[in-house]
Parts: sequence; structure tokens; C-alpha cells
Amino acid sequence: EEQWLRLKDINALNAEQVLHIPTGFRGLDSSMNGGLAAGGITILTGANGCGKTVFLNNLILNACDKGFKIGLWSGEMQSWRIKNWIHLIARGVHSDKPEIGRMIDDWLQECLFIYNNNYGNNWEELFVSIRNLVLQQSVNLVVLDNLACMNINRNIEDKYEQQSMFVKALAEYAKQSAIHIILVAHPRKSFGVVRKHDISGSYDLSNMADNVFIMHKVNDD
Repeated sequence: EEQWLRLKDINALNAEQVLHIPTGFRGLDSSMNGGLAAGGITILTGANGCGKTVFLNNLILNACDKGFKIGLWSGEMQSWRIKNWIHLIARGVHSDKPEIGRMIDDWLQECLFIYNNNYGNNWEELFVSIRNLVLQQSVNLVVLDNLACMNINRNIEDKYEQQSMFVKALAEYAKQSAIHIILVAHPRKSFGVVRKHDISGSYDLSNMADNVFIMHKVNDD
């Protein structure tokens, strides 16, 4: 290809031709032309207790239900706690009988892959593992929860510059691999209504994302 393109050199695409991973939340999917677009990155933020984990687990189960494959890294939550959360949401009003849990495990066997935290939280090593997972299992969606738990081991003193380079690498990899990445980033403050500029870390993090989801807990204020 030429390094500088004219319009006639570019194949036109519309939103319907791009793979979208539905979140299962109809209003949200409608606003994104069908869901999370392949090649994109989403930042999710919100104060503690606002429902980020419940939202993500519902999103993961909805995507699995549509035949997509997901890789989940949680720097805060042990694997058995993740399993308990997934079971709780997947069974809904059904009982917690052991056979229900086994059915859920069998259903998610080939579509949900949870990172083993015994391998640590070093970003370079995790990045290699993610790339291998995408290649070997054809994963469509990677969820990283959360930025504060990530050990971004670079020879840069400014942690915000580290985070900026990290998210740029994520965004570039998502485009190259035609996957979608969700990155959880906590807000700087934990009171009041969170806004885009409250996301913890470098100020340009949200500018590099295709979507920014801000969750709010509905209180008296």
C-alpha cells in the first residue's frame, strides 16, 4: 500500500460491516450500533459499590450467550470469588444446587478464560499471555480489571506517562487483532457524581478510548 492514501484507495465500510460484541443492554448496544466494535477499547469507571463488577459479569455472560469468547483478568479478585460472582448472576432466580453450578461451568467451558493470578500482575508478561490466548482460543473480548492493580514495569519515572503508553499499546493491539478491550479505571474521587475528567491516571486515557462508560449508583443526591 501507498504510505499516503487517496479516498479512492480506501475501502468504505459502514457500521454494519464491523463486528460488534453485544453487551446485552439494549439501550447501550443501540447507541454503539450493535455493541462493542472490534478493534476498539472501552474504559469503565465509577465509584466503589456502583455495580461495575455486576455490570461486567452480565456483559461477559451476554457475550458468551451470543457465541463470543472472553478473557478476564482481575487484579483484585481471587479466581474462586470470580467464579462465585459468575455463578450467582448466571443462575439468576434458580437454586444454588451443585448441579446448576456444574451446568454453568460446562456452558462457559469454551468461551470464558480467567487469568490465574498466581502468575502475577506484570504487564509485559500478561500482555504476552493475552496475545497467546487470542491466537490460540480466538478470543474476541478482553476485560482488564483494573488499571490500578497493573504492574506497568517501564523505565519511566512519571506513572501517568507509563499509563498513557500502556493504554496506547492496548489500543494499538486491539486494532491489530480486531478484538475489543475493556479497561476498568477507578475515579480519583469516591464521592459525588463521577465525570470523565475524574478518571484516575493520565488525562489523555479517556481520549484514547472509543467508549467511556461511567457508572453511577442512584442515591438521594
